[in-house]
Parts: sequence; C-alpha cells; structure tokens
Amino acid sequence: MSDYKDRGMMKYQPFDSLTNSLAMKHELQLKKNKITKPTLSEDQLEQIDLKIKEAYYNNDSIKIYYYSNGKILNIINKILKIDNIKKIIVLNDNTKIFYKQIVKVENI
Repeated sequence: MSDYKDRGMMKYQPFDSLTNSLAMKHELQLKKNKITKPTLSEDQLEQIDLKIKEAYYNNDSIKIYYYSNGKILNIINKILKIDNIKKIIVLNDNTKIFYKQIVKVENI
C-alpha cells in the first residue's frame, strides 16, 4: 500500500493568500452584473406619478420597480404615505423609496 495523504485544500492556500483571489473574483462579478439607471421621458414620469397617486387614493396594492446599487428591484405593497416635499413614497412596511429611484409601476 502507498502512504499517499491528500492535502485537500491546503495545496491551494498559497494562491489565495497572494491576492485574495476569491474576494477579487466576487467583486469583479458584482461589477460585471451592474447596470446603469434607465432614463425616463417626461411622459413616463407623469404616468408613474399618476399610477402611484391612483393606488394611494384607492388603497390598492402596487408593484414598484426601482433602481438600487446597479440593479432593478421590485416590491409589491400598499402606499402608506406620499411625501411630495422630500419626494419619497412610504410603503406599509415602512420601506422608503425615492421618486428618482422608480423605473416602472404596475397596478395590481
């Protein structure tokens, strides 16, 4: 029989310790997946504002697509408050979304 002992992941540790390649790889992957914020026309902004106010006054659920950290995220909830001075929408779960983050709105 041979006296072979597998060192497992120990053999790869010198490569990771030089540049911390795993963290760099993860950071590069995040940068690669980021997108730029879409620009909206005045008509689109007016439609978004109209749908938000309609959902607020009718107490309907609404699906909001918003831009955050290079991604387009969405949330479904009811609107608790619209702050026109600060340009913020407060949802029932106290999530705050700025008007300038909103990309698309759908009434549900």
